[in-house]
Amino acid sequence: MKRKIGMNSIAGYEAEKDELRKLINLFKNYDKYEKRGIRLPRGLILQGPPGCGKTLMASALSKECGIPFHYFESGDDETQVLKGLQKTFADAEKSTPSIVYIDEIAELVTSSHFESDLSKQVLKFLLTKLDGYESHGGVMIIASTNNYQDIPSSLTRSGRFDKKIKVDLPDLHSREEIIKYYIKGFKTFDELNVTSLAVKLAGMSGADISTLINNALIEYVDSKEKICVEDFEKLINEMNFETIGKRWKNKSNATKVLIHEVGHAIVSASLNGNCGSISAIRYGDTNGFTKFERDYDRNPFFDDDDFPKDESTNVYTKQELLDDMCISLGGMASERVFLGATSTGSSGDLENTIDMFMALVNCGMLDFGGISPTSLGSSSEYTRTLRDKGYQKLMNAQFKRAIKIIKKRRNLCKYMVYRALINNDSLSKDELIGAISFYHSHKKELNKKLKKVDIDMLKEIEL
Repeated sequence: MKRKIGMNSIAGYEAEKDELRKLINLFKNYDKYEKRGIRLPRGLILQGPPGCGKTLMASALSKECGIPFHYFESGDDETQVLKGLQKTFADAEKSTPSIVYIDEIAELVTSSHFESDLSKQVLKFLLTKLDGYESHGGVMIIASTNNYQDIPSSLTRSGRFDKKIKVDLPDLHSREEIIKYYIKGFKTFDELNVTSLAVKLAGMSGADISTLINNALIEYVDSKEKICVEDFEKLINEMNFETIGKRWKNKSNATKVLIHEVGHAIVSASLNGNCGSISAIRYGDTNGFTKFERDYDRNPFFDDDDFPKDESTNVYTKQELLDDMCISLGGMASERVFLGATSTGSSGDLENTIDMFMALVNCGMLDFGGISPTSLGSSSEYTRTLRDKGYQKLMNAQFKRAIKIIKKRRNLCKYMVYRALINNDSLSKDELIGAISFYHSHKKELNKKLKKVDIDMLKEIEL
């Protein structure tokens, strides 16, 4: 279904759209503002990750202003870059007022991408154009980039590209709106819980979400009357890992992987009540994984519709970092408890604990006998030794803490592995929560059966 490019084509991103509306108003009423000494910005840079709608926003701005939109993309032929750019501006100047949109401007003006002399020529040309357009009757230059830091400051200073809008990955609200936008008109999505799906898509761009919705239609439109959130699990994993998933033929391998992943999930549920999905499905070199999804709890003092649903602030207390370190070691702890030894599958988890330790050090949250965090970041042998000892001590403490949690919930862990094995080697978040609830409701009889069976024999019993 073809959609018209305008502000209504941009789902979510309310703050960014407000900024664009200010420019649209300025374009449409420039004579009024000019009398008051207000001029049109000469250049606008839209910066942010790929697939977040920067080109869409530039097109919508042009459409709403009712002026011509001239798109320039550098292409592969470096020798034609300057000529192509000159022609684009020449065409734009014939139909003023107009907008010239330059896609990925950093590639044009940094010598790392082009011959140095060409970069200088392009930069000089753009500076000339930016310095020349001062009235509504000229051309406004809009550029996008994924690498704002690579653009020379001579170009981005005030008076040239003097308006900047950061277009980040969509937050929860924007993801909800993007999903609604792409499922509109398809009855097969009538029962889809948009908020639940949006929570699962944290880190995805608008382009990713568009592709995901289309993949769901390809996969299910002929086989299912209604598509629900659970139907997206496989498709999300395939997009995240960029490959299809494969089940283990040997159930013992699946059991070992699940022992590790259940460890992460149970430790997390014990420390902060956050359960994630677990899987022993192989995606490329990934044997299995645990995913955590933030719970957007409702505030009892507000109505549901009024309570803001925000992403994590990425600001952590010392205890939260220690808990996260313990959760990262949960897989290794579960291996130790149930298999008697740890495996190479924990290497990535150990790297995560190092990152958390350094965050604690750099934020001054650890006491090193009066040694400053700045000194601990130095490369001297003494500070390296001190830092390494501090990490080892902290890691051992959190590893023991994780083992204690796993041992306390030994039978619950075994039951989780069992439920995953009979459920195609994986459990979604809702399935995992349901399994934990069932275990606690039937704890006495389940513990009797689970106590008598080793974890590697779970695949052969019935509960």
